[in-house]
Amino acid sequence: MDEPGTVVIVSRQGSDWTWPLDVLAERYAYRVILAHSFSEALTTMATIHVDLAIAEDHEGEDAGLTFLTGLRVSHPDITRIYVTSKSDCISDLALSQAAIYQFLLKPIDASQLGLVVERALETRELARRHRILSREFKISGDGLIFGERKNAVFRTESQRFEKLVYVSEKMAELCELARQAARTELPILIEGETGTGKELLARAIHYN
Repeated sequence: MDEPGTVVIVSRQGSDWTWPLDVLAERYAYRVILAHSFSEALTTMATIHVDLAIAEDHEGEDAGLTFLTGLRVSHPDITRIYVTSKSDCISDLALSQAAIYQFLLKPIDASQLGLVVERALETRELARRHRILSREFKISGDGLIFGERKNAVFRTESQRFEKLVYVSEKMAELCELARQAARTELPILIEGETGTGKELLARAIHYN
C-alpha cells in the first residue's frame, strides 16, 4: 500500500483501547480512529476512506456483529474484524454472513491485534492488485488465442495478443515470450498463481 491503512475501531462501552491504539498507530503507522457508536463510525466512513473496521461486543450481545454484517452490504471493500468475550456465543452462520476476516477474544492482546490487522490489510492489498490484473488480463470472445493476427503490432494504450487484451508492459513482454516459445519444439513450463492465465497461454502455444 502506498499510504498507511485507515482503521476504525467501534467501542461503545468504554473499553480500554489505549494500548491497542498505540500499537496500531505507532508500531504500524496506521491511521486509527476510535468511534463510540455505530452512527459515528458510519459518519466517519462516509467522509474518509477506511480500509478496516473493528467492532466489539460484550458478553450477551451481538450488536457489533450485526453492525459488521451491515458493513458487508454498505461498505463491502472494508475488511472486518470482530472482538468478543465468548467464542461459544458466536454461530458460524453469523460469522459467515458478516464475512468476518477474523474474530478475536477479550482481553485484547495488542501485539496479536497488530499482527492480525497487518495481515488483513496485506490480504486486502493483494486482492486489490489481483482485481487490477484481472481487468488488464481480459479475454474477448472464445476460440483460439492464436489465429488471425500473428503479426499484430502492440499499441500504446489497449494492446492485443490475438484474443488477449491488456495494457500492462509486463503482459506485452509475456506475450512476446509466448510467441517466441510457440515457434520452438522445446518443452515449456508455465508457472504462476491460480487465475493468472496459465492455461490460456498453454493453449495458445499448443495450437500454434
